[in-house]
Amino acid sequence: MKQPMGLGETGEVFIAGSDGLLRSNTRFPETADILSEAPQMDAISMALEGDTGLINGVRANGVPVHTAFMGFTFKNIHWALLADQTNSELFAPAASLRKKMIRDISIIMIGIVLISILVARGISRPIIAIGHSMKQVANHDLLSAIPFANRHDEIGTIAQSLENLREDLSEAAEMQVDTEFKGAAFSGSSVPMMMVDRDWTCRALVPPQVLV
Repeated sequence: MKQPMGLGETGEVFIAGSDGLLRSNTRFPETADILSEAPQMDAISMALEGDTGLINGVRANGVPVHTAFMGFTFKNIHWALLADQTNSELFAPAASLRKKMIRDISIIMIGIVLISILVARGISRPIIAIGHSMKQVANHDLLSAIPFANRHDEIGTIAQSLENLREDLSEAAEMQVDTEFKGAAFSGSSVPMMMVDRDWTCRALVPPQVLV
């Protein structure tokens, strides 16, 4: 009884009689001793009635405990067998596990936040750069290449589409300049010139003449 196995540093086992007095020495004599009034009288009463269970209790020194109890009969005398352990030691593994879970969850959450920030930056930076290129194209700046056009993802697809648009607009602008230049040269020519289409139909004459 004084060295119970599996009850840690604060657990103890004792036997009480129907009169509520201890019939065994306790592990902690300073709280109770043999033939002294047993603590946890509720548990003793239920055990003497034949019940078995686990309840919260308090030792004589006021320390909260969990008490397991059962009743048994020996030589036609009813006895109560009790085992208790302080709540602090009993729930220490659960408290340690809770702290470990809180720590692990906190580490995981921090990791998720950091990954989310990195992913957000990895997505937002290309989008901001492409948005800047869109403004350049809209302002007729067709010389600057579009960034991220070589990426093989959705951002790359958007950038490549914008690059194609920039190239098309650049070619159209060059054609317009060429057309305007040729038109100015044709209109300002001092020698006779004729403009024909593919069917060799005359479309314009410089200087204007009457076609016969």
